Amino acid sequence: MNIGFIGLGTMGAPMAGHLREAGHALHVWSRRGTSADTLVAQGAIRCASPVAVAAACEIVCTNLTGSADVEALAGELAKGFAPGAIRAKRGAAHRGDVHGT
Repeated sequence: MNIGFIGLGTMGAPMAGHLREAGHALHVWSRRGTSADTLVAQGAIRCASPVAVAAACEIVCTNLTGSADVEALAGELAKGFAPGAIRAKRGAAHRGDVHGT
């Protein structure tokens, strides 16, 4: 399965690594490109943008800390998602702060 992961910090990078180790094709994007370097060296596919991650994947996991970041990212992902795609949101953002996907 093609799974995307955005938010490769202290929590997100290990989660993404477990998905790759489980045999999934992992597509990653990070504002700080160096955050994805280790995963890419291990076989993950670096995408040029959140839209590219969404376009390549059936599921995109996000792990972000700021509600404003989550909301902005949701809009970007929506541009690339195919019908039926799934976004799994993780992180410290408040549930009520994000509407739709």
